Amino acid sequence: MKKEKNKKLAAEWFKIGDNEFCFAKAAFEELGAFFPQICFQCHQAAEKYLKGFLVYHNVNSPKIHDLA
Repeated sequence: MKKEKNKKLAAEWFKIGDNEFCFAKAAFEELGAFFPQICFQCHQAAEKYLKGFLVYHNVNSPKIHDLA
């Protein structure tokens, strides 16, 4: 059961990563400018792919964002 839940959640992260990457690719191809923003979108995509990989392999990552 846990494996199926992890697989589904990983697929959601991968889909978000795909969306981030497609957006960056479209901006690069259409605009040919805004390179820092495009790189940021690629970075975001890589983070989503990594989160999906970790979830799929049942690796817990620490929450490091603390706004308090």
